[in-house]
Amino acid sequence: MSDRGCVSDLAKERANCSFSKEELTNLIDGSAERTEFRRQVENVLLKDPVLTDKISTDYMSHEERYTNAVRKTCHMMNKFRDDEELKELAAGEDGLR
Repeated sequence: MSDRGCVSDLAKERANCSFSKEELTNLIDGSAERTEFRRQVENVLLKDPVLTDKISTDYMSHEERYTNAVRKTCHMMNKFRDDEELKELAAGEDGLR
């Protein structure tokens, strides 16, 4: 995980931790392979412009946030069903959780 956009004090503390951040991440994800799989799926979704908010949700009304979340959910469901890159990533896994 990158510390880009992170407060400098927090980045310094993360750099000085007494344990391996990667090992902890693998433990939480279940294995190094699951971590890699999660990161690949994240990258596919993060580069999708439809899932990027043009306006911060902090400036949206409750109704706008709800509508935006439903729109994104529908898009993501369609993407998981139709996107060849995601299908290829999920082919070797037990499925997306």
